[in-house]
Amino acid sequence: MEPEALNNLKRIIKEVITEAINPNTTGYPVIDTFIKEAEPLIQKIIESNRKDALTNERSFTEYDEDYIRMILTYDMVKAFGKYINKTDTLDYVDIDNYGNRLTFNSAIKRDDKVYGFDTQIILAGGYNIQQLHNRYLINTQLPIIQTPEVVKRIGDRIKNLDKRKKYEEEIRQYTNHIAINEKDIEERSKLSDDEIYELYKEKYNRNESPSWKEIVRRGADVNYDYDENKYNQKVIEYREKGIQFWKDIFIKGLQTQNTTYYKYIDKLNKKLQEL
Repeated sequence: MEPEALNNLKRIIKEVITEAINPNTTGYPVIDTFIKEAEPLIQKIIESNRKDALTNERSFTEYDEDYIRMILTYDMVKAFGKYINKTDTLDYVDIDNYGNRLTFNSAIKRDDKVYGFDTQIILAGGYNIQQLHNRYLINTQLPIIQTPEVVKRIGDRIKNLDKRKKYEEEIRQYTNHIAINEKDIEERSKLSDDEIYELYKEKYNRNESPSWKEIVRRGADVNYDYDENKYNQKVIEYREKGIQFWKDIFIKGLQTQNTTYYKYIDKLNKKLQEL
């Protein structure tokens, strides 16, 4: 193998290893510098989201912070990666931070030639996580190049974060449903049969069984062989069926729901472990 080809191979291997063992490094030294210098702006956005979440009584987890940082880093790499190579070096940079605007006045060295690279990063979206994005105004003589592989790599990590957020939100919802059901089960299990029967009649618009005298007046006693004891037994059976039906729906039904929810949570946890 020719020395030049061997050196190129070593360089490629080094780049791949670097990206594999350090996911916080893009593999582009110039872009890494810009990301580092943009940290105050990124942190400001994170804190604004944290404050907004607390104001609206929403949780703000370590995941949310990672997600915001990843989105903003992804935008930056995608914008800068159109012009900057891995072998480029930063010859000069002057940085100004004006509130939600970050300005880089810099020079990029490539193949012994220096190119001006002036950039403004402007926070364009609101502080809602779903609306996060920055605008990039770039002025440079560097030619546009192919979108770097690191953009896809970070994009894949964002997709995994999106999946994680989706799975964790589903787990949270199922867990809440289980807690609500368990509370209802506990309270309903304390009810007497008389209380349950009243709830059953109210829920399903059932009336109290008529007296035997009323059954006779209607001529319906023929249905019970003119036997009051048979009628009273049917009334008891009807009442017991109503009570059991209510228990099956509003107690056992919730227990069955929770069993299903626990199975869903187990599946979602397995999906989380696979990310």
